[in-house]
Amino acid sequence: MEPDFSKEQAKEMYKILVEIHSALEDKKNNKGGLNKIFQYEIGWLVGIGELLKRINYPISRPAK
Repeated sequence: MEPDFSKEQAKEMYKILVEIHSALEDKKNNKGGLNKIFQYEIGWLVGIGELLKRINYPISRPAK
């Protein structure tokens, strides 16, 4: 059975998830103002975080 995505496509999707997770993490750490995190975004943050934990992918995460 052929994989649904090429390795390169999977790598790019992983990088996008890491970027989204990082942005939500930054937003979560902002305690007020215009960039206050919304409840549904916390769900995304937790869900993406769990997904990233399960992916055993040899890519370094971007520096904060």
